Amino acid sequence: MKVNKPKIGFMGLSLDLYKKNLPDLMDSLKVFSEELKVVLEGMAEVVHYPLACSEEDMERAFSRFNREGADGVILVFLSYSTSLSLLPVLKRYPLPILIWNTQRIEEVTSDFSRNDLSNNHGMHGVQDLCSVLDREGISFSLITGYFLDKRAQKEVSVWCKSAQAVSALSKINIGRIGGVFKDMGDFSVESEVLTKGLGPQLKDISFTSLAKATKEVKEEDIEDSMREDKERFSIDKALEEETHFRSARLELALRRIARKEKLNALAINFSAFDPSVGVETVPFLGI
Repeated sequence: MKVNKPKIGFMGLSLDLYKKNLPDLMDSLKVFSEELKVVLEGMAEVVHYPLACSEEDMERAFSRFNREGADGVILVFLSYSTSLSLLPVLKRYPLPILIWNTQRIEEVTSDFSRNDLSNNHGMHGVQDLCSVLDREGISFSLITGYFLDKRAQKEVSVWCKSAQAVSALSKINIGRIGGVFKDMGDFSVESEVLTKGLGPQLKDISFTSLAKATKEVKEEDIEDSMREDKERFSIDKALEEETHFRSARLELALRRIARKEKLNALAINFSAFDPSVGVETVPFLGI
């Protein structure tokens, strides 16, 4: 089965002050940004904005991430960058954010140079942005680790998959037939809470709609479905053709509704089913 990779926006951060006064540093930071992109491509489909030094750059990057359907955005401070340049952009684009606190060298040794300092001081920006986001009540994730360290890479990979899951949840439609089970409260939440907390939209499907869809199913399609069942499954000989026919018809009706309503999930309360409304049985075969 093909598994789609998460789609992740990746933006390297720096500062206009450096861009004006240290143009050679920009070239070096872009090289590191490309190295990070290669690492991230092992875990996600990457939408890359190599280097953003101003709010205008950041706006362009996030506009592109949003336009291309990124599940989340990874920010890496390639050098120091000011938090208040990025804050307005993050407020306009409420995408999941990971700040990956990493750098080009793994340790500071006795031969640490001024050039090393220029290329490895993004931590200042991490502190700045994290403090501001925390104060503003904006959710974010933070991972600290050398970019070639397998443990750090695994943490980033898990975050990418989590962002993909969050993104998928925010786009799904859940169909509900039969309402809620009376007095069952263990995993019951109000639909508004579900939508606000996770993102799914809840659509109640009436028994009238299900009964109508059942009547619209063609007999030849039911027979084809029954024949396919017999090819795919071991079926008890005690199963009556009429029972199989009713269940196959209801399955096809469910599929019709799922297509029409663009459903990604379905919840059914069996206790509410009533043959008098035109739905003969609980659609267990379809489920």
